[in-house]
Amino acid sequence: MVTPVIVMNLLIALFCLYAARKVWRLSKNLAIAADALVRAEESTHAVLSGAPAAISRGQVGTQELRQQYRQLELQIHQAQKILALTGLSQFVWRWYTRRRIGRLPNSQVVKPRLSRKSRRLG
Repeated sequence: MVTPVIVMNLLIALFCLYAARKVWRLSKNLAIAADALVRAEESTHAVLSGAPAAISRGQVGTQELRQQYRQLELQIHQAQKILALTGLSQFVWRWYTRRRIGRLPNSQVVKPRLSRKSRRLG
C-alpha cells in the first residue's frame, strides 16, 4: 500500500517539475519579448520625439501658405477686373471711332492703302 502512494507522489513530483520547467522557459521567452518591446519603444521614442515640433512648424507653414493664397486670389480678381475694363474700353473706343468715321464726309476718311502682295492675299 505504501508503494503505490510513493509511486503516485513521484509521478506528481515529476509532473510538477515538468510544469515548473515549462513556466521557467515561458518566463525566459516573455523576458526576451519584453526586452525587444522596450528597445522598440526606445527607438520609436527617439525617432518620434521631434514630431510635435515638426507638426507645429508644418501647421504654421500651411497657415501662411493659405494666407498667401487668399492674397493672390484677391490680386487675380483685381487683375481680372482691370483686364475686363481694358477690354470694355477697347470695345467702346472701336465703337466710337467707327461711329465717328461714319459721320465724316468721304473726303476726310483716310482708307489704308494695301500693298500689291496683300491685295493678292486678301
